[in-house]
Amino acid sequence: MRLNKAFGFRLFSGGQVAFFPVFNSALPSDRVLEVRADLAEMAEFTDNERYILLEHAALGCLSLICLCDGLALPLVLKPRRILHGVLPCCQVVYCRSHADLVRCAGAVGRFLLRRGKLLCLVDAMGPVPGLSGRYFPKKGLKYFKGPKSPSPGDLTFTEMVVFVS
Repeated sequence: MRLNKAFGFRLFSGGQVAFFPVFNSALPSDRVLEVRADLAEMAEFTDNERYILLEHAALGCLSLICLCDGLALPLVLKPRRILHGVLPCCQVVYCRSHADLVRCAGAVGRFLLRRGKLLCLVDAMGPVPGLSGRYFPKKGLKYFKGPKSPSPGDLTFTEMVVFVS
């Protein structure tokens, strides 16, 4: 940690929240779509978000459109295994905010349950109100360098996505 600080890096995520999205509530009308370039819902996003969704799908991530409360919310998850490769889970790679993640967690939980995944991880500086899970401080610390800190739900185009299988 001192070496990171010596090189001018600053902490933007002090730990991770492990959560069970299926335990969050969802309206019956809430649903999740896997991203495809031809989906009409893609028009709801900025050019940058469409790029993130499509590129991460090509990298093996689950790029999703969450339709909740009349909103289309982008979400990218990286399937992975934890606890010595035993437990399947998904790492949140991109969401606009923790609030959006909480809003769509129940629908995402139903989507993931059908795929045999119950657990998700998201970077955070503390517990995320509204997520059914537990905060683990000092797990998966993330640093950045530059004028603007990435949001804790943004690991786009990092080694997590590009190099880790």
